[in-house]
Amino acid sequence: LFGLNQYADYAKSQGRPIIGGDGIDPRWYNDPNLFPALPPFTNGMIAGLQHFVAEGASRLGVVYCLEIAKLCSYANDTIMKSPVGKYVVANEQVSLVAPSYTSQCLRMQAAKVEVLYLLMETAGTERFVQDCATQGYRPKYVALALSATADYPKADILQGTYIPGATVPPSETELPIVAEFLAALAKYSPGVEASGNNSLGWADGLILGLAGAHLSDNPTVAELRDNLWKVKSDTLGGFMAPVTYRKDQPAIPSTCIFLWGVKNHKFYAPQGTKPSC
Repeated sequence: LFGLNQYADYAKSQGRPIIGGDGIDPRWYNDPNLFPALPPFTNGMIAGLQHFVAEGASRLGVVYCLEIAKLCSYANDTIMKSPVGKYVVANEQVSLVAPSYTSQCLRMQAAKVEVLYLLMETAGTERFVQDCATQGYRPKYVALALSATADYPKADILQGTYIPGATVPPSETELPIVAEFLAALAKYSPGVEASGNNSLGWADGLILGLAGAHLSDNPTVAELRDNLWKVKSDTLGGFMAPVTYRKDQPAIPSTCIFLWGVKNHKFYAPQGTKPSC
């Protein structure tokens, strides 16, 4: 099992909700039968904010969605309990369909927030940034990689946004694996552009391809697991943060991120192809 969505189906079949009273079911992180290709999404949130703290920011803000209340609240709580939590001076829970975010923008501005993390989908993020700009408030914005759709860089108002991702930005075509990813999109999904979401799916496929490369003609689950346990600090050609699986033990989650940026209506790599760890 490779992704959070797939695990949701697995958890449901076992009578275990993926989101419990305390957030994500801990089994997602500690079950040795799960092989996540990418680290917990909260790792990326924290590492992304930590990046700006290291650059001198001391006043952070977090805006998180109401519609997926338990998941978004869990993410906010995880940030607050992390080392960057002490720098968060304002939190706001918002609805993705709210007619205006002006009041939240004004409160963030009054709190002198320098870097604002938006745990929202693309359309909500665009409206939030626009409402703040209308008030003359323009902090640095950090967004969730899963919400960075192909429409993200096309929005004028989102230029300058940063995205802490688990994969290398698709702009870095000097890496053969990125060129292969883009070629696969062009061949099998014409018109679909690279995004934070489908790059995560490609990472899943890379892991499965790596583990399946040496399967027998009549593969078994045990054989696949044995191959997965051989994966040690592999980046799959630089496409993703190092991943390591251990026999009968939980995977070792990475704390690395690739910083994506939005400029000139394109995704780009402010730090190049090397992850920040």
